Amino acid sequence: MIITAVLGLCEMLLTIIFSLLPDLPNFDNSVLNSLNAFINLIFDNLDLLGFFIDIDLITALIPWLVIILNFEHIYDFIMWIIKKIPLLHIS
Repeated sequence: MIITAVLGLCEMLLTIIFSLLPDLPNFDNSVLNSLNAFINLIFDNLDLLGFFIDIDLITALIPWLVIILNFEHIYDFIMWIIKKIPLLHIS
């Protein structure tokens, strides 16, 4: 219930912030085509990279790496939420 309220509040704040931002102008088609060509160049050559690095392993390990690097912040956030629950008597 607390997590739902916090997430609802975050969603409301994000919608307010994004509604205040101006609309982005349209890109020229030549810019979008060159950007798409560059992105396709990168992702079409992932098979070559797969000879040296296991792509499936990397995609599985990236979320774990983010969690490990931010473990202290995640722990502090979880403890902050637990301390807000009065029945647990954690100070």
